[in-house]
Amino acid sequence: MTCPVQACPIDNFFEYVPASPLPCFCASPLKVGYRLKSPSFSYFDPYVLPFELYVTSSLNLNPYQLAIDSYFWEEGPRLRMHLNLFPPANNMHSNTFNVSEVRRIRGIFTSWQFPGDGFFGPYELLNFTLVGPYAGSMYSKFLLLFRLCYLFFFLLQMMLNWIMCSDCLPNLGISIVCAPRISTYLRNKWGILIYFFPQIQVLEIIGFFS
Repeated sequence: MTCPVQACPIDNFFEYVPASPLPCFCASPLKVGYRLKSPSFSYFDPYVLPFELYVTSSLNLNPYQLAIDSYFWEEGPRLRMHLNLFPPANNMHSNTFNVSEVRRIRGIFTSWQFPGDGFFGPYELLNFTLVGPYAGSMYSKFLLLFRLCYLFFFLLQMMLNWIMCSDCLPNLGISIVCAPRISTYLRNKWGILIYFFPQIQVLEIIGFFS
Protein backbone atom coordinates (compact mmCIF):
# COMPACT_ATOMS: atom_id res chain seq x y z
CA MET A 1 0.00 0.00 0.00
CA THR A 2 1.31 3.44 -0.95
CA CYS A 3 0.83 6.11 1.69
CA PRO A 4 0.43 9.76 0.57
CA VAL A 5 3.57 11.70 1.40
CA GLN A 6 1.68 14.93 2.05
CA ALA A 7 -0.40 13.25 4.79
CA CYS A 8 2.62 12.87 7.10
CA PRO A 9 4.51 16.10 7.94
CA ILE A 10 8.05 14.76 7.74
CA ASP A 11 9.42 18.31 8.00
CA ASN A 12 8.23 18.31 11.63
CA PHE A 13 9.81 14.92 12.42
CA PHE A 14 6.74 12.83 11.75
CA GLU A 15 6.99 9.66 9.70
CA TYR A 16 5.02 6.59 8.82
CA VAL A 17 5.48 3.77 11.31
CA PRO A 18 7.07 1.01 9.18
CA ALA A 19 5.49 -2.00 10.92
CA SER A 20 2.26 -0.38 12.10
CA PRO A 21 -0.80 -2.68 12.16
CA LEU A 22 -2.80 0.33 10.96
CA PRO A 23 -2.06 1.29 7.36
CA CYS A 24 -0.33 4.64 6.91
CA PHE A 25 -0.17 5.45 10.61
CA CYS A 26 1.86 8.66 10.90
CA ALA A 27 3.57 9.44 14.22
CA SER A 28 6.49 11.30 15.76
CA PRO A 29 9.16 9.00 17.24
CA LEU A 30 11.51 9.41 20.14
CA LYS A 31 15.03 9.18 18.74
CA VAL A 32 17.56 7.24 20.76
CA GLY A 33 21.29 6.79 20.25
CA TYR A 34 22.22 3.34 21.56
CA ARG A 35 25.39 1.25 21.57
CA LEU A 36 26.06 -2.36 22.47
CA LYS A 37 29.43 -2.37 24.21
CA SER A 38 30.41 -6.03 23.87
CA PRO A 39 27.88 -8.09 21.89
CA SER A 40 28.40 -11.82 21.47
CA PHE A 41 28.20 -11.68 17.67
CA SER A 42 29.92 -10.00 14.76
CA TYR A 43 27.05 -10.10 12.26
CA PHE A 44 23.85 -8.40 13.37
CA ASP A 45 21.29 -9.22 10.67
CA PRO A 46 20.17 -12.63 12.05
CA TYR A 47 19.63 -11.09 15.47
CA VAL A 48 17.69 -7.94 14.54
CA LEU A 49 14.32 -9.46 15.45
CA PRO A 50 15.49 -10.93 18.81
CA PHE A 51 17.07 -7.57 19.64
CA GLU A 52 13.86 -5.69 18.81
CA LEU A 53 11.90 -8.07 21.03
CA TYR A 54 14.44 -7.65 23.81
CA VAL A 55 14.24 -3.84 23.72
CA THR A 56 10.46 -3.54 23.32
CA SER A 57 9.73 -6.08 26.05
CA SER A 58 12.11 -4.19 28.38
CA LEU A 59 10.26 -0.94 27.58
CA ASN A 60 6.82 -2.58 27.71
CA LEU A 61 6.13 -1.58 24.11
CA ASN A 62 4.75 -3.52 21.16
CA PRO A 63 7.40 -4.85 18.76
CA TYR A 64 6.15 -2.66 15.88
CA GLN A 65 6.82 0.47 17.99
CA LEU A 66 10.57 0.07 17.49
CA ALA A 67 12.35 0.72 14.22
CA ILE A 68 16.12 0.50 13.90
CA ASP A 69 16.85 3.51 11.72
CA SER A 70 20.51 2.61 11.16
CA TYR A 71 23.41 0.73 12.72
CA PHE A 72 27.12 0.35 12.17
CA TRP A 73 30.09 -1.29 13.82
CA GLU A 74 32.73 0.64 15.73
CA GLU A 75 36.12 -0.33 17.10
CA GLY A 76 35.87 -2.71 20.01
CA PRO A 77 33.87 -4.22 18.40
CA ARG A 78 30.87 -2.19 19.50
CA LEU A 79 27.57 -1.87 17.68
CA ARG A 80 26.16 1.63 17.43
CA MET A 81 22.59 2.23 16.31
CA HIS A 82 19.90 4.85 16.02
CA LEU A 83 16.50 3.74 17.28
CA ASN A 84 13.08 5.22 16.60
CA LEU A 85 10.41 4.57 19.24
CA PHE A 86 6.86 5.21 18.03
CA PRO A 87 3.66 5.76 20.03
CA PRO A 88 1.10 2.96 19.74
CA ALA A 89 -1.05 2.89 16.61
CA ASN A 90 -4.66 3.88 17.19
CA ASN A 91 -7.67 5.38 15.47
CA MET A 92 -7.87 8.40 17.79
CA HIS A 93 -5.27 10.48 15.92
CA SER A 94 -2.95 10.33 18.92
CA ASN A 95 0.40 10.22 17.15
CA THR A 96 2.78 11.40 19.88
CA PHE A 97 3.78 10.07 23.29
CA ASN A 98 2.33 11.90 26.27
CA VAL A 99 4.58 13.44 28.91
CA SER A 100 4.34 10.57 31.40
CA GLU A 101 5.22 8.02 28.73
CA VAL A 102 8.24 10.03 27.59
CA ARG A 103 9.37 10.22 31.21
CA ARG A 104 8.80 6.49 31.74
CA ILE A 105 10.76 5.44 28.65
CA ARG A 106 13.58 7.86 29.32
CA GLY A 107 13.75 6.67 32.92
CA ILE A 108 14.24 3.05 31.86
CA PHE A 109 17.08 4.01 29.53
CA THR A 110 18.83 6.39 31.91
CA SER A 111 18.55 4.26 35.03
CA TRP A 112 19.76 1.09 33.31
CA GLN A 113 16.64 -0.88 34.20
CA PHE A 114 16.95 -3.19 31.21
CA PRO A 115 17.14 -6.82 32.32
CA GLY A 116 20.56 -8.34 31.86
CA ASP A 117 21.26 -10.19 28.65
CA GLY A 118 24.46 -12.14 28.23
CA PHE A 119 24.07 -12.34 24.47
CA PHE A 120 23.61 -8.65 23.66
CA GLY A 121 25.77 -7.56 26.58
CA PRO A 122 25.88 -4.16 28.29
CA TYR A 123 24.79 -1.01 26.50
CA GLU A 124 25.42 2.72 26.46
CA LEU A 125 22.78 5.40 26.03
CA LEU A 126 24.33 7.94 23.69
CA ASN A 127 21.45 10.36 23.38
CA PHE A 128 17.73 10.68 23.94
CA THR A 129 16.61 13.38 21.53
CA LEU A 130 13.40 15.38 21.77
CA VAL A 131 12.61 16.88 18.37
CA GLY A 132 9.54 17.96 16.45
CA PRO A 133 6.45 18.12 18.67
CA TYR A 134 8.54 17.15 21.72
CA ALA A 135 11.10 19.96 21.40
CA GLY A 136 10.56 23.26 23.19
CA SER A 137 7.35 21.96 24.68
CA MET A 138 6.13 20.71 28.02
CA TYR A 139 8.11 17.50 27.38
CA SER A 140 11.52 19.15 27.34
CA LYS A 141 10.52 21.69 30.01
CA PHE A 142 9.46 18.90 32.34
CA LEU A 143 12.71 17.00 31.80
CA LEU A 144 14.76 20.14 32.35
CA LEU A 145 12.88 20.83 35.59
CA PHE A 146 13.51 17.25 36.69
CA ARG A 147 17.24 17.63 36.03
CA LEU A 148 17.39 20.94 37.88
CA CYS A 149 15.62 19.45 40.91
CA TYR A 150 17.92 16.45 40.89
CA LEU A 151 21.00 18.67 40.66
CA PHE A 152 19.76 20.92 43.48
CA PHE A 153 19.19 17.89 45.73
CA PHE A 154 22.64 16.50 44.91
CA LEU A 155 24.38 19.81 45.61
CA LEU A 156 22.43 20.25 48.84
CA GLN A 157 23.60 16.88 50.08
CA MET A 158 27.15 17.71 49.06
CA MET A 159 27.10 21.02 50.93
CA LEU A 160 25.70 19.45 54.09
CA ASN A 161 28.40 16.80 54.30
CA TRP A 162 32.12 16.50 54.01
CA ILE A 163 32.61 14.81 50.70
CA MET A 164 35.67 13.69 48.77
CA CYS A 165 34.42 12.36 45.49
CA SER A 166 34.54 12.28 41.75
CA ASP A 167 30.99 11.60 40.71
CA CYS A 168 29.45 11.20 37.28
CA LEU A 169 25.73 11.30 36.51
CA PRO A 170 25.63 10.41 32.78
CA ASN A 171 21.90 9.76 32.82
CA LEU A 172 21.34 13.44 33.60
CA GLY A 173 24.21 14.78 31.54
CA ILE A 174 26.02 15.97 34.67
CA SER A 175 29.63 15.45 35.69
CA ILE A 176 30.63 16.76 39.13
CA VAL A 177 34.00 16.88 40.85
CA CYS A 178 33.89 17.84 44.53
CA ALA A 179 35.92 17.94 47.73
CA PRO A 180 35.40 18.84 51.40
CA ARG A 181 33.85 22.29 51.45
CA ILE A 182 34.63 25.14 53.74
CA SER A 183 32.15 27.80 54.76
CA THR A 184 33.51 30.51 52.46
CA TYR A 185 31.66 31.20 49.27
CA LEU A 186 31.47 33.83 46.58
CA ARG A 187 28.39 35.11 44.81
CA ASN A 188 29.42 35.90 41.26
CA LYS A 189 27.84 38.46 38.95
CA TRP A 190 25.20 35.95 37.80
CA GLY A 191 24.05 35.35 41.38
CA ILE A 192 25.52 31.83 41.48
CA LEU A 193 27.04 30.66 44.75
CA ILE A 194 30.54 29.27 44.27
CA TYR A 195 31.98 27.32 47.20
CA PHE A 196 35.71 27.09 47.74
CA PHE A 197 37.26 23.70 48.34
CA PRO A 198 40.66 23.46 50.03
CA GLN A 199 42.02 20.57 47.96
CA ILE A 200 40.56 20.43 44.49
CA GLN A 201 39.09 23.94 44.46
CA VAL A 202 36.68 23.19 41.68
CA LEU A 203 33.05 22.40 41.25
CA GLU A 204 32.58 21.49 37.63
CA ILE A 205 29.23 20.96 35.95
CA ILE A 206 29.70 19.83 32.38
CA GLY A 207 27.11 19.66 29.67
CA PHE A 208 24.12 20.08 31.94
CA PHE A 209 22.13 21.93 29.29
CA SER A 210 23.40 19.89 26.35
